[in-house]
Amino acid sequence: MSVIIDDDILLILYDLAERDRTILPVIQSLEKDPKDSSSWISLGHSLSEAENFESALRCFDNATIVDSKNTDGWFYGGQTLFDWGKYEKAIESYEKVIEIDPKNTDAWDALGLALGS
Repeated sequence: MSVIIDDDILLILYDLAERDRTILPVIQSLEKDPKDSSSWISLGHSLSEAENFESALRCFDNATIVDSKNTDGWFYGGQTLFDWGKYEKAIESYEKVIEIDPKNTDAWDALGLALGS
């Protein structure tokens, strides 16, 4: 699997940057180095806050493509899926976090909430 940085997501990100100038340097950084997982996570948060769940999820997915052990990418991807109402997929993401870091209490808590939904 390779990192997804296509024209669609760039248009969405630059549109978001028009409203939130703080993310413009992050976008520009990713254009230079699409393997920066922390930048993907940062953009995912911005998109999730804007309720653009599909694009946010793509950013979190990219973070896990770049670094498959990145628990933040898996966790926040799960949070986005949960917010989007995709509970089964959210559960899979939380389980992946727990597989990588069994002591991650946030993932255990989120998994419990998702299982109850």
